[in-house]
Amino acid sequence: MSYSNLVVTALKYMLENGDVHISTIEKFFAKDYFQIVNGNKISFNDFVSHVNLLKKSLTNVNVTILSVAENGENVHTHHQVKANKEDGSTIEFEVFSRFLVSENKIKCCQELTRKITGNEEDDDLGSRV
Repeated sequence: MSYSNLVVTALKYMLENGDVHISTIEKFFAKDYFQIVNGNKISFNDFVSHVNLLKKSLTNVNVTILSVAENGENVHTHHQVKANKEDGSTIEFEVFSRFLVSENKIKCCQELTRKITGNEEDDDLGSRV
């Protein structure tokens, strides 16, 4: 599997499936994984908490990949995420990400996330733990 296919598969699986276990996360992400979202750094354990929080608070999540570029161990994506919140409202984010992949595991992600639709309280949803 190419690194870009690995990243796209991980993104869609992690966000669009209703139930994600730690063992599934570990299939895609290295144990020393970290993520920087709009300047906020979260560790692997924080990332697991972040995924669990999204699973509890969002439904009907849809990831639309707008573009992907791969160069060596670097994969860049431009994607949009749309979802429903528990209160019935909808949210939409635009995301620009750079993933570093090594030995078929995602090692880190640096991303800029912009809310397109949603409440002000959702501004930090991309990194909330």
